[in-house]
Amino acid sequence: MNKSIDEIEISIIKHAKILGYLGLIPFAFSSLLVWLPRYNEFAQASLTIYAAIILTFIGAVHWGIVISTKSVKNSTVKLIFSIIPALISWILLLTSTSHELLMFAVCFVILWWVERLMMKDLMPNWYIKLRNRLSFFVVILLLFGWIGLLQ
Repeated sequence: MNKSIDEIEISIIKHAKILGYLGLIPFAFSSLLVWLPRYNEFAQASLTIYAAIILTFIGAVHWGIVISTKSVKNSTVKLIFSIIPALISWILLLTSTSHELLMFAVCFVILWWVERLMMKDLMPNWYIKLRNRLSFFVVILLLFGWIGLLQ
């Protein structure tokens, strides 16, 4: 049986949402673990590395959107924007500080904001709504982890 285009799109949206929310598990697990002194150092490293991976991943999504769209206004600027999260992640991983989780939280907020300015016309509404929710939880969990480190 062949699936219609609508059924395929519904399936993609459903799976993207499930995988997106599952992607919050490492943030939640690590941000809780930070509060346990025995696991503090491991949890900080885990949360920092995963934040860098996800920030880079979001940039890669933007790269994919730009290169898959035929005529994108300001495509060079948008391609440059898409690699900045990876470069920032790299720098933050090299500069180990007690405030790196706060810096990653700020990066996720800035990325969310700039994404709305530059990319919203290229992204489907369901994806924007999903990113809003995921970004909100990521920022909250990063801040929760950062506060745990200050204790």
